[in-house]
Amino acid sequence: MEKTRVMENSSIRVVKDISAGHILDDVEKCGRMHGHNYRIEIEIMGEVQSDGMILNFDRVKDVVMQYDHKFIASKKQVISSSGGKLNGTYELLCNHKNYTMRKDEVEVLSADFSSAENFAKEIAYQLNTSKGVRGVTVIVEETPNNKAVFSVMNIGGSDGEPIW
Repeated sequence: MEKTRVMENSSIRVVKDISAGHILDDVEKCGRMHGHNYRIEIEIMGEVQSDGMILNFDRVKDVVMQYDHKFIASKKQVISSSGGKLNGTYELLCNHKNYTMRKDEVEVLSADFSSAENFAKEIAYQLNTSKGVRGVTVIVEETPNNKAVFSVMNIGGSDGEPIW
C-alpha cells in the first residue's frame, strides 16, 4: 500500500496596534506630515523548532514595536545623517520640504516610498530571516477600509530543494 504524502503547516499570528507618522512624496492628499493608528497583522508559517515554537512572539512584537510613535521615512527621503542613534539627527527632504529629526524618533525603510505596501514588506523581510520560517504575511491597516498585504514564501534552500 502506497503512503499518502502530506505537508504539515503550522503558523502563528500576532496583531499589534501602533501609531506612526509619514509623508508620501508627490501624493497630494498624503504629501503633508500625517499619521495613522496602524493595525499590523502578521502570520508566520514554519516548522516548530526544538523549543516548541515557530518563532517567539516577543521577537515578532519587537519588530513591530520599533515603529511605534516614530516617523517612518523612506531611504530616498534621508539626505544626510549625523551622530549616533541616540544623539544623532537625520536631515530629511519630504515632498520638497526639509525636516531635521532626531534619529531615535525615525525609522528608515529600505524602500523609496514609505507607503503601507513598503511598510508591510519591510516587516515581512525582517521576520523572514529566522530559522524554520517558511513564509510571512503582513497586513498593514491604515484604516478599517485601507489595508496593504505583503507575503513572502521561502520556496527552496540553497541547494534548490524545497525547505518543507
